[in-house]
Amino acid sequence: MGGSTSTTYNSIRPDIILGLITSKTSNLNSTDCILKDWLEAGLKKESAFRSFIITIPFSNNLSKIGHVSQRDWKNICDCLKVALLNNEDWI
Repeated sequence: MGGSTSTTYNSIRPDIILGLITSKTSNLNSTDCILKDWLEAGLKKESAFRSFIITIPFSNNLSKIGHVSQRDWKNICDCLKVALLNNEDWI
């Protein structure tokens, strides 16, 4: 899953932050979410976002499959908040 990165991040690192989209929609947890508008996003099967985050150089040859809906993007952001911000050990 591609996405835009913040201006702050891009001014420091010209990378792209990616998450994982999978058609394996069973055994999801609170850091994963079903994409409700998967067909409109250009996906061939019911899919889920998993909070498996990587960065890659912007120069990699990427191809765009589709675009997630606002509703799915909000759910993805909520999953990422759980994955990245709900760790009290970091505080």
